[in-house]
Formats: sequence, structure tokens, C-alpha cells
Amino acid sequence: MVTPWFIVLSFAVGFVTTYNSTWDKTCFKIKTNKRADDCCNIPGSFDEALLKQCYDEKKFKENEQEGVTCIAECVARELGAYKNNKLVKENVRLVFESTIGGDLNLKPVLEGVFDKCYDRISEIDALDRNKTGAACHFAPAFLLDCVHSGIFEKCPAGVWDGGDGCEELKEKLKRGCPYFAISETL
Repeated sequence: MVTPWFIVLSFAVGFVTTYNSTWDKTCFKIKTNKRADDCCNIPGSFDEALLKQCYDEKKFKENEQEGVTCIAECVARELGAYKNNKLVKENVRLVFESTIGGDLNLKPVLEGVFDKCYDRISEIDALDRNKTGAACHFAPAFLLDCVHSGIFEKCPAGVWDGGDGCEELKEKLKRGCPYFAISETL
């Protein structure tokens, strides 16, 4: 079940997933009424109370993109997945394994997706806050969006509820749209 705070973060993560670039506006033009959660039921990755705590603590009224980056960093730090300005790979893996990996259908998909996403972040880590002047690091938000996108793209038959519209959503991801563009909307 998707919580309202997960929806807020999913929507907000989209502001940071492309890191200083803009999306093709067609990412948000979807013909179907379906959303990602209707097609592939991916469990949430963290506790709603923690998300609310970080939201209350880290939101920035002046710069929404910076605010959501900091919210994601706060959640990762509170979960022990982000320390000393770096993602802690094994701790991040444990967070995802304890939530998404708890679904036996998704666990094998998560393993490959997580490694791919983590490797992508490592490759672009040169864009860290020390060089861009950002208040918080992009990596936690990017990883969340990347993992959810990858799992959706490879959603196993046991939890995939295809139906009309789901292939359209997969196509959006293949074109480079962020996951939040196809997930629950606010």
C-alpha cells in the first residue's frame, strides 16, 4: 500500500533524479488512468513516520529541488544508509532487502537492479555537492527512483497485473522518464 508520504517523496524525487536537467514534458502526459502501482505492486522502502520527520526537518521553501534532495538524504541517513557524505552500499542494500526484498517475487529482481543502480551512482558521483554547491547529495534520491524504475521495468509475472495501460507506463521509463511520472500522483 502506498502511503501519502511516499507519494510526496516519489513526486519530489523526480525533481532530483535527472540532476540539473529537465524532463521531456511528454513524461507526464499519460493516456491511461493506470499508474505504476496498479501494474506492479512494489512495497514502500521506508517508514511513513520517518519520511514525515525528514520532510518537516528538511523542506526548503526557497528551493524545492534542494528540499527534496535533503529529505531523501535525511531518510537515508536515519536508516544508516548514508554516512560521511556517501551511500553505505551494504546498509542501503539491507533497507531495500527488508522492504522490497521481502516479496519473494521481487527479491531476485531487486538484487540485479540494486547493483546496476548503485554502480550508476558511483559513475556519476563526480557531481557531488562539493562541486555543485548543493546543500545535500543527489545520490539517495537518485537511488530510490532508479531502484523503483528498474523493478517496475522487470516486474515478475507473479506481481505484474498487466492490463490496459501498463505497457504505456513501461515505455515511458524506457524513454528515460522518472518513475514518479508514472506512479501515484498527488
